[in-house]
Amino acid sequence: MDKQFIDKLQTLSRRDEVRSSLLLEGVKRTLRQRKQRGFIRRILHSKKKTIVPKSWD
Repeated sequence: MDKQFIDKLQTLSRRDEVRSSLLLEGVKRTLRQRKQRGFIRRILHSKKKTIVPKSWD
């Protein structure tokens, strides 16, 4: 989670109603970012299959 999110979460009191929704929103955002990074990493680092030429008969 990013620093801005953590700072905002720490300023809210534990009994505040917004705190739980903010926490859920932060977790969802973090999961989306990880999923997107994984997708980009797969695209960039996928190995190309080498083409093996068929031999002459």
